[in-house]
Amino acid sequence: MLRCPGCNSDLREDPVIYRAPSQIYEFGGTCARCYLESENPESGIVVFGVSTEQRDPEKRCARLFRAARALLKGRQAGEDEIFPTLRLASAMGAPRFRLLHSRVKMVRVVEEVPILRRRAFNAYAYRGEQPSASDQVRAIYVVVSPSKRKTTADDVAEAYGKVLEHEDLAWGYSGGQVWHLFYSSDLLQLQVTENDQFTFDPARRAWPSPAIVGSYAGAVIEEAGEDLVLRRRGGEMSPDNLILAVVARTLADAVPRRGNKINRKEVHRLLNSHVLYAAPWRKPLEDGNPDDVRALWRNVKKVPRMERLYGMDGPMSVSQPV
Repeated sequence: MLRCPGCNSDLREDPVIYRAPSQIYEFGGTCARCYLESENPESGIVVFGVSTEQRDPEKRCARLFRAARALLKGRQAGEDEIFPTLRLASAMGAPRFRLLHSRVKMVRVVEEVPILRRRAFNAYAYRGEQPSASDQVRAIYVVVSPSKRKTTADDVAEAYGKVLEHEDLAWGYSGGQVWHLFYSSDLLQLQVTENDQFTFDPARRAWPSPAIVGSYAGAVIEEAGEDLVLRRRGGEMSPDNLILAVVARTLADAVPRRGNKINRKEVHRLLNSHVLYAAPWRKPLEDGNPDDVRALWRNVKKVPRMERLYGMDGPMSVSQPV
């Protein structure tokens, strides 16, 4: 019997476990609720699980439907939660999967569905290309990407400090090094390393303080200006509309086409049967409600641009190293 090692809950009906990116090639993991309670400061999450192989899109998208219902019932999710949560759920339809979802954080669990939030800034310890938890930390990276609210020096200092605390790394003494790189005009990476070249006493080898790293980051962010702030054109899409548009876009690719056209009627049926019943305040699609149908497909066309704007680049399938 498959059980969560943290709370001993039965995982047979939904055999999925979650663990930190630093444990990507290790065994173990917990259910979503236990992972959330662990308050792991690492950015990103590794998800491992199995599904019954399904050729039928209706069954293959079962986790996607469940995630959409959870988001709709909460009625509080924004784009930063809708995109990563639904992307992960969609990728969990494969028969067997190990997924790395970078730059996200689990913020709550709704009816056993993990709700993820995109991190506009995050810090993580780097141990190497294929690390184990026992490997020495080589560097700490801080990544800052665009968000509605401008990331501050205090945000970076706090995120970096949590990594130091989690890894039990000393800071202060003789400093260390901080440098930065813009991968693009709106994606900043800071690399922090400890001072190990001019300190003869191993006990005094140390990392730069959170205050120093935060001040350095603040100066770089200020120089970047508005490139690290999302610009909005027109009104935002409501959570309901965005959830339905993201699911409809996924179904449009999953459902067999009618000739060269998307089988919209089948997409509507699946949305009505598996998603919209969780939103009783909305009318079913094609139930004498053509305005909602037209609005849905207009919104579907907007989803790719919004994903690019938010820099959604996950989850990624990861194979076991040879």
